[in-house]
Amino acid sequence: MDRDIKALTMVALTILIVGGIILVCGGYYWLTQMIQRPEQPTVARPYSGPVDLTVYTSNSFNVTERISLTVYWYKYRMGVYQYIGTGNTSITLEEADHGTLYMVVKGGSDYYVDDAKIMANTYVNTITYVDIDEDGYKEHVFEVFLPYTIKPDVDVVPEVSFSVYGIPVDDSITLNSPSDITVSGVGEEYINWKLIWSDRNLAIKIAYIYITTNATDTSEIDVRRVDSVIGTFAPEWNEAQQRWYVYGTSNIEEVDAKLVAYKRGMNPDFAYFTVILKYRNLSAAYSLTIHIRIVLPDNSYLDLTDTVVISA
Repeated sequence: MDRDIKALTMVALTILIVGGIILVCGGYYWLTQMIQRPEQPTVARPYSGPVDLTVYTSNSFNVTERISLTVYWYKYRMGVYQYIGTGNTSITLEEADHGTLYMVVKGGSDYYVDDAKIMANTYVNTITYVDIDEDGYKEHVFEVFLPYTIKPDVDVVPEVSFSVYGIPVDDSITLNSPSDITVSGVGEEYINWKLIWSDRNLAIKIAYIYITTNATDTSEIDVRRVDSVIGTFAPEWNEAQQRWYVYGTSNIEEVDAKLVAYKRGMNPDFAYFTVILKYRNLSAAYSLTIHIRIVLPDNSYLDLTDTVVISA
């Protein structure tokens, strides 16, 4: 009898243990099914082989107008950019290139490179600013990735086209000339400078703004704020140079300067520079001269200035 009881007990324990194992394993499987792993991004297979590159250059404000932009092609090998062609050209990508090449766009003296529109091209991934040709200035460098799917047939050399855009520069732009100001006592005044454009659908890039004066300190006159088309600034007074620094530095390159574009239909007064100044019992006539440095597409400069005199 005792032996039968012990045998039944062993059978029951075995059933419980096996059932527990099944339950745990089943629960684990169920849990792993409930907690889905995030999908891994699909990495496109890179293309290698010959490819024909075609470039279409257009005015950003009128895409039907063909303009003169220069496109250079590079590979990147062993930490060095290697020139492989210009404009419409045929190249060969090796497996070591991983389907990647670099498009450098230059606008010469007439056009700024339109980064945003060029980035909209299908195979353009990123943009960086690098002095790729060692001419002393950074260029607009677009990374291009060509996937294996560009090849339609084993016997056909694929052709890939790129739309490249330039923004025409206004190199004849000027400043208006506000009237001189007469004041008394203590108060606040506004000087309203603005850009005078030579035409619509043009642009400039601003590198540097500062204001000079014949005052030796700010006890009687002080520029407190500058509201402008590129932002609001609290100018920094430099007594040794008798000037207020407003924006930027004198050696900013084209790729780093601030774009201001006058598009058709816009109010031309939008490109303003309003100087807010405080005055206190003026004992002399003080001049305030605004200096606006424009950097052109070829990294040369155009300097605009105008002077207003404030007196009692």
